[in-house]
Amino acid sequence: MRISPSLASVTLALAAVVLPSFGSPATPPGPGAAIVAVERFLAAQDQGDIDELIACFDGKAETMVGYDLKDGERKNFSGPSPMPWCDIDRDGKPLHAAKPDFLLKMISGHTGKRTILKLRADCRSPECSIATVDFTWTRRERDTDIVLPVRATALLRYDAKETRFRLFHWHASLAPTK
Repeated sequence: MRISPSLASVTLALAAVVLPSFGSPATPPGPGAAIVAVERFLAAQDQGDIDELIACFDGKAETMVGYDLKDGERKNFSGPSPMPWCDIDRDGKPLHAAKPDFLLKMISGHTGKRTILKLRADCRSPECSIATVDFTWTRRERDTDIVLPVRATALLRYDAKETRFRLFHWHASLAPTK
């Protein structure tokens, strides 16, 4: 049985109208979801979208365990896990924060255009991912474009309830120039 070209066109047009009304599909855990999370984080910075920046962060408190070597003896450690955040200011100088809310204060107003040059992600488990990204941050100052080359690493945890990755570590610094 052959389908007429006009019937096929009508079917495709109807699908294009009806399917988007079902919403976007959940993003399954994996490297693709980690890439989407980093893209969303950078886009939120570009737009100064504080609500989206907050949604990108994983504020789940964790406990860190380990030990310190003191006087030749091992002393066990258990305590809150810091959430290290490192970024750069408008001049490329390092910024450091221990909590996402401090990072938000530091990077608020850091709008501009971030152009991703290279983005890689790897998931060693369904719940945790690492991503690296090289991008340029272009901002306008006194009728001049200032372009900073940036390299960043993100550690992300998958939020099954929200079906997306959230960042629990971000480290951005000026990228070496060639």
